[in-house]
Amino acid sequence: MTTQIEANFLGIFKIGDNIQYNLDALELLYDLYNDVDKQLYLRKLIIVQIGSLLDAVLYDFFFRAVNHTIEGIDNVPQDLIDEIQDNPRRADKLDKYIRFSQDHGVFDGLGPDIYDEMNELRKLRNRIHIQNERRDFEADDSEAFSERRKELAERVLSGVMQTLSDNHARHVENHNGIFVLPW
Repeated sequence: MTTQIEANFLGIFKIGDNIQYNLDALELLYDLYNDVDKQLYLRKLIIVQIGSLLDAVLYDFFFRAVNHTIEGIDNVPQDLIDEIQDNPRRADKLDKYIRFSQDHGVFDGLGPDIYDEMNELRKLRNRIHIQNERRDFEADDSEAFSERRKELAERVLSGVMQTLSDNHARHVENHNGIFVLPW
């Protein structure tokens, strides 16, 4: 099963190219994931990749708010855009994007747990470091990168991308086409 999302929300064309490249890489991982014996070893790669995609789409959303001043962003109040523009450095890392989005209810339509789920995905993405210095999640990677957390990552990215496409599309031609999420 796959999900298709119109890539009409991106402000930086090259980010769209890179998202597509990474979705293509994910498609290969999912093809391998069909082999039950390989799932344990592929979940971490899949979750980290999905977390990186979340970071890219939120980075682009905040970039648009700061740099696309004439176009603006549909369904984002001007006072929120002004706040982002007044302090663009506030939103320069994934945890800050999530906090700012939560403070202003950007993804509230995805349910009451969306920001906690986004933070869980952020921490999982940062768990790429094998030594787990921050002691996020279980000590064993094989437990930390569970099937439940893979499904959470898929749900979060799908929801965020669909929300951006549905509610915050650009008013220019969509050069990035359709993103196909391979889950």
